[in-house]
Amino acid sequence: MGQLCSSDVEELNVASTMDTYFQNFNMINKIISEETLNLITSKLISGDTESMGVIIDGVLKKVTNASLNIAVTGECGSGKSSFINALRGLKPGDEQSADIGVVETTMEPTTYQHPKFPTVIFWDLPGIGTTNFPPEEYLKKVKFGEYDFFIIISSAHFKDTDVQLAKAIKETRKHFYFVRSKIDIDLQSEQKHKPKTFDQEKVLGQIRNNCLQGFRQINMETPQIFFISNDDASMYDFPVLTNRILSDLSARPYILSSICWV
Repeated sequence: MGQLCSSDVEELNVASTMDTYFQNFNMINKIISEETLNLITSKLISGDTESMGVIIDGVLKKVTNASLNIAVTGECGSGKSSFINALRGLKPGDEQSADIGVVETTMEPTTYQHPKFPTVIFWDLPGIGTTNFPPEEYLKKVKFGEYDFFIIISSAHFKDTDVQLAKAIKETRKHFYFVRSKIDIDLQSEQKHKPKTFDQEKVLGQIRNNCLQGFRQINMETPQIFFISNDDASMYDFPVLTNRILSDLSARPYILSSICWV
């Protein structure tokens, strides 16, 4: 059997890197068939870069134009719809804003486009744990496996429903952010009941530790945790969360650029 020259080894390494890159990216796996991935790999190994370039060009167009579906989930009343409005720079009652209310308003998964990234779709999911969406039926009813990324919204201490959602996402091998909403209300309540000893940073630290402990108890890698107020997108971690989402999404169309094809 003949030995591989250095250029052959490099091509095989690139092919291996490319295959791993594709396989580890859930979004691309949904868009590109395994047959297409195998074809690209074979063209690369055989040195047919011209044919490979045509195939890759088509792949890039599909990736760039594909929708990225971000599911916003959590208990009813946790502020999911308000969060989506704030994230999109809208207020209740604005055109195309998500409905909010003191009773359950989201009765089925509802889509909202990101204002700067029209292919990014936020899904406002019904609240878990209501009579209409009990935990044992929730995942099936909202078609949990169809989304690309998740944001869990929680408005109180770490709950069993948060655990169930985190475990379900882990089983899909997808990623999520954990967002603690209504943090302003928590701080106001704490200050009201303990006016002499109130320390905002200390309270925020206690809340964060509660979240961290919740994930550690179920042996899960801690996700990124953000504290927000849906009433003021300039406060707490909301600007950091927004920048993080935009940073992640801005890089998405160019995920193939780090691979040297020729």
